[in-house]
Amino acid sequence: MSLQALAAFALLGAINTFVASRVNSQVTDAYMDEPFHVPQAQAYCEGRYLHWDPKLTTPPGLYIVSNALLWPLGLLSGWSPLHTWCSMNLLRFTNLMFSPVLFWVLYRLSRTLHRREQPAAHALNALALSLFPVGYFFNFLYYTDTGSVTLVLLSYLFSLSGWHGSSALVAAFSLFFRQTNAVWIAFIAALAIIRRLSEFDKKTGNVQQLVNTPASRTKPIDIAHALAEAIRLVFAHPLAVVRTALPYALVLASFAAFIVWNGGIVLGDKSNHVAVTHIPQLFYFICFAVGFSAPHTLLSWRRLQDTLQSIRRRPVVFTIAVAAMIGLVHRFTYEHPFILSDNRHFTFYLWRRVFRLHPVVKYALTPAYAVAAVHWWRAMARSQSFIWCLGFVVALVLALVPSPLIEFRYFILPFVLYRLHLPLASTRTLAIETGMYLAVNAGTIGLFLLRPFRWASEPNAWQRFMW
Repeated sequence: MSLQALAAFALLGAINTFVASRVNSQVTDAYMDEPFHVPQAQAYCEGRYLHWDPKLTTPPGLYIVSNALLWPLGLLSGWSPLHTWCSMNLLRFTNLMFSPVLFWVLYRLSRTLHRREQPAAHALNALALSLFPVGYFFNFLYYTDTGSVTLVLLSYLFSLSGWHGSSALVAAFSLFFRQTNAVWIAFIAALAIIRRLSEFDKKTGNVQQLVNTPASRTKPIDIAHALAEAIRLVFAHPLAVVRTALPYALVLASFAAFIVWNGGIVLGDKSNHVAVTHIPQLFYFICFAVGFSAPHTLLSWRRLQDTLQSIRRRPVVFTIAVAAMIGLVHRFTYEHPFILSDNRHFTFYLWRRVFRLHPVVKYALTPAYAVAAVHWWRAMARSQSFIWCLGFVVALVLALVPSPLIEFRYFILPFVLYRLHLPLASTRTLAIETGMYLAVNAGTIGLFLLRPFRWASEPNAWQRFMW
């Protein structure tokens, strides 16, 4: 890493150390989902690998990592009482260990995706995304999110480097953290295959154009020619395609076999995780992504003008889109029982104070969704190819739409992928973004630590606000 990256890495480590010490000193009891995760991890520490809490819905990847990291400590302590070497704080620490790995992966991805930029920009880019508020918050609790995101991004990095076997191996392990990662593995695999085909496209250049030309400059006829050429190249170079696709195909086939064996994608309690067609999830994510990428998009007057001009050029199309979105909001909005049954999550207040303010509110927001969608798409299409944008949208639909629950944690991975692929901004813009994320983190983590409250039903336990 460059000197700038090492400095950013050290700063991240210092912030992590401070926040972790405060969280562990003030949140001394397992919180929110930790009462399920911590005992399960401790059962693994005790060697009870066949024990499983049926309320857990995600596989045991995090517990396996914690067990591997803490086992030497247990050995050195002579297998002293469990609370000395497999305590909740040490389990949280094993989760926090993913944070520096994530920084390194983000830094390498930044350098891979934006080769011409200066080292300082890559360092700030990695630091900003490491501090992305929703993801950063869960570094300090015993949750699966940081490990899940780190492994998928590491798989993507290996794939971009042409190490498809290693990419698939890491991708397979990511499924032990979150099952919906299968969608992003398929996305990574599809991109790898298209990149491989483009290497053989010496004759027409159509596939290379589809891979290298931004979506905003790609015409429908170009897409048709490229797809026809891609199909021809698949049959012309079947072994090369198989060598690229096979590692990912084995992972996805194994996962499909697991779904058949398990009777669904969810482990444990399936009753509260029934798949639906929750299309407004896409609208919520787009607004979320536009908001958190504001320094790159909303603070640029030129890009705002570009969005507004695009809408003015096609007023009929925009009006039809808004009307269609109103219909989708009416038909496919879901209010999961969890969202209004737990006042510790920010989504509780968002839903109760905005969406439930009046029945018309959810429809009144659709023009804003439409404007945000245009802005979001144009930001992405200026720098990424049509095939990348299409694949990302398909993966986004498959990852988010089936979930009936609005959960900001589900937005972490798609947001980081989206943000990584925006053009790398100036160091000034990246510094503004880093400052914005630090301010949000200070607010949310400060609220979590300093404003606890009690429920009448549980007078002896502190409750805390969180994402």
